[in-house]
Amino acid sequence: HRSGTPCCSAAESYTSDGVNIVQDPKISFVSQSSSVMLHCTQDKTNHNMMSWYRRRQDTQDLELLAFSVGKDNAKIEPPFDKADKYIMTRPEVLKGTLQIEKLEAADSALYYCATSLTQ
Repeated sequence: HRSGTPCCSAAESYTSDGVNIVQDPKISFVSQSSSVMLHCTQDKTNHNMMSWYRRRQDTQDLELLAFSVGKDNAKIEPPFDKADKYIMTRPEVLKGTLQIEKLEAADSALYYCATSLTQ
């Protein structure tokens, strides 16, 4: 039994353009005002770009939250860069995390990690 409010669902593992992407946790139940960390792992060392998107239940639009070109080079996109709510880390090209602080009902969404070659 899980307690708390359903907050953040990571998209299922998938393969895109020959890249295997694994996200976890699949579903996170958290208390409001707490935080959650989503993990992304991919298997192509030449995919330097990693991005985090979210899609809320009331829309089909994907919102770009953060991206990183290479390791240790993460940037939170406006308007999400306010108030230190989102923290992206990328300690290596194959792995990244998105931490969401001070959770509230509006954060309930499906979160996607995507990777690509640097253009």
